[in-house]
Amino acid sequence: MPAYQTTYTAAPAAGYAGMIADATDNTVMSKRITNGAVGFGLAVSRGAAAGESRLGGTIYDGITVADKADTEASYAIDDIAGVMVKGTIWVLAANTVTPADPPTFTLATGVIGAGLVTAIPNARFLTGGTVGQLVQLQLLG
Repeated sequence: MPAYQTTYTAAPAAGYAGMIADATDNTVMSKRITNGAVGFGLAVSRGAAAGESRLGGTIYDGITVADKADTEASYAIDDIAGVMVKGTIWVLAANTVTPADPPTFTLATGVIGAGLVTAIPNARFLTGGTVGQLVQLQLLG
C-alpha cells in the first residue's frame, strides 16, 4: 500500500484568506453576490437589494468568509456568500499594516490594508504584516 503523505512541513500556515481566525462571538450573514466574482477575505459593499453584497458599491457590508467546498476560491455571481460582520478573520494585507493602523479597503477590489480609500468601521488589525501577508482583522460589529 503506497504512502498517502510522504512529506510535510514543520510549520504549517496559520491560516488562509477568508478563514475565520477563532470561534469567539462571530456573526456571518448569507448574502447573494451580484456583480462579479469575489475572492475570499475581501471587503464587500451592500448590493442594490437586501441580502446582496458586491464589489464596487458605496457602503461597507463585511468580509467574505472562505468556503472550502468552492474549488474556485471565490464566489461567483448569484452564489450565496458568507459575509462576516463580527468576529476575527484572516485577510491578505494590500500594503504594510500594524495593529495601530485603522483598517481600510478599496471599494472596486475589496483589498484590505492601511490608508486605503474607505474605512472599515469598528475594526482593528490584531496582527501586522507586509504586502501579501496574512493578518488577522477583528470586526467588532
